[in-house]
Amino acid sequence: QPASEPVTITEAKQQLRIPSAQTVEDATITAFISAAREQAEQFIDRPICEADFVLVLGDVDAKKLELKYPASAVASITYRDSDDAEQTATFTYDEQLNTAFFSEQITGTGVKVTLTSGQTSGYPESLKQAILLLIGDLYTGRSSSELVNRAAISLLLPFKNRPIV
Repeated sequence: QPASEPVTITEAKQQLRIPSAQTVEDATITAFISAAREQAEQFIDRPICEADFVLVLGDVDAKKLELKYPASAVASITYRDSDDAEQTATFTYDEQLNTAFFSEQITGTGVKVTLTSGQTSGYPESLKQAILLLIGDLYTGRSSSELVNRAAISLLLPFKNRPIV
């Protein structure tokens, strides 16, 4: 769970036209904020808010590892060697290339990369608006099983598999 969401409860209540003094549904709205952000992250296939992650990958036989998500920090990379012993790789991380360079060739399975990814602030307005639209859908369609918001998808599409800047 991230330290903070890209949309505040005040912004969500404004979108839902709920007076800020009305607090009866604050817990529900807060849950919808997280759910909408998670839905947006799944669609664009990358974290939005800064948080720590463990990426579990398959086999490795390389001197470098290009990461799926842009990371602000990579804490560790572990893998299982041919004797099935867990090893910790020695590496340097190049944030510009989004690549970990190992000090030597590593070969193994069950690669786990512990990293920090996402943003802490400066979210693009179109991303925030998409999340607000999704919050509205969750709030008004609580019992609906079919929620597809074409406007939210259109706002999120430019971020799909591209950096959030």
